[in-house]
Amino acid sequence: MFMLFSTALTYGLWVTIQSTTSFLFQQAYSSLTDKELGLCFLPMGTGSFMSSAFTGKQLDWEYKRCRRRWEEKRKARWEEARGASEKQRDWVDGDLESPSLPPPSKEEELTFHVEKARLRWSFLYTGLSIASCIGNGWALDKRVHIAVPLIIQFVAGWVIAGQMNSFQTLLIDVMPAQGSTTTAINNFVRCLLGAGIISVVNPIIDAIGVGWAFTLLSLMGAVAIPIFTLVVIRYGPRWRTRRWEKRNQS
Repeated sequence: MFMLFSTALTYGLWVTIQSTTSFLFQQAYSSLTDKELGLCFLPMGTGSFMSSAFTGKQLDWEYKRCRRRWEEKRKARWEEARGASEKQRDWVDGDLESPSLPPPSKEEELTFHVEKARLRWSFLYTGLSIASCIGNGWALDKRVHIAVPLIIQFVAGWVIAGQMNSFQTLLIDVMPAQGSTTTAINNFVRCLLGAGIISVVNPIIDAIGVGWAFTLLSLMGAVAIPIFTLVVIRYGPRWRTRRWEKRNQS
């Protein structure tokens, strides 16, 4: 549930930017033609496209690094449990081949902190997502050079997509047998929240202005997303163990 809400709130930042781009760019840069206005959507889409390729490799690298450390600790515990005397017998008479480490059992797999491996970069992505959303709002509010909000939107597309990919990957990791179901629920929750944001963002802009509207919506995510992420990292292994125990009992 916390992963779904984190993804939904991150997607809310995406919707806040995308749903107001046409109106706010037309308002801030009235000389733009319809074609030029349409091209303004490309930076965020390009950032998100490039992020998908980069984030996938980055997530794989981080997972392998954490997994390698976990395997090293597991091997050290295994060798310690075998005992020095038994290891000595295995290596006598010129036998230089040590018994191989057995594959991890399901109980051992539960001790691997996959939540930390997948969400290690999440806090950086969250901070950059919040900063880019606020920066986009104030850039359009102050009507600075058009290159500024476009560059900010490229960064926003990159980091927001990276954040959502991290959570989606973790959902598949913790529930591999229910991949399609978790993906469908994830899409439903985030689209539901996105629809809610679209319905209120323009009234908020009219009430307090562009810059403060983006700041307000972003700060809501800045408070909630890190808290939900910490909850997942802290209690995720415990929840996985409970699910596994329930499946075994049934």
